Amino acid sequence: MIDVDHFKLYNDHYGHPAGDQCLKTLAAALQAHVGRAGELVARYGGEEFAVLLPLTDGKAALDLARRMCEAVRRLQIPHAASTVASHATVSIGVAWLKADAVTVEYARTHRVAPEGGPEGGLEWPLMRELFEQADAALYEAKRLGRDQAVLYVDPDGEVR
Repeated sequence: MIDVDHFKLYNDHYGHPAGDQCLKTLAAALQAHVGRAGELVARYGGEEFAVLLPLTDGKAALDLARRMCEAVRRLQIPHAASTVASHATVSIGVAWLKADAVTVEYARTHRVAPEGGPEGGLEWPLMRELFEQADAALYEAKRLGRDQAVLYVDPDGEVR
């Protein structure tokens, strides 16, 4: 999960058209770092992006996230309203699933119909948990000062 640091302040300072252009520029910089089959950079909402990296372990995902932070820094998009830097920055939360944690049978049996959701719709609790972990790591990156990537560590101190 990627969040543009202090993006509301960016929009307030430069205006929404400039904010839209900033997001497009950042998206292109992030997209330039993925390219293997199945890898995806997607706008998740507002100023957030999600990056999916199939068959990538936590160390490799964290390394890529750090390169993405650096790529955004190198753009030097002015951000006079930021308390982090004079240019746009991003904070990234990284989470991953061990390849042996998900089998076809597990995926088939661990899906549920959403409460009050559309008929025939399914939720995947394991995927929801993965996004929650990435979100927790994102908030840790922000707590530590922003403009960085953090790998999720569960409450027992284990990297998941």
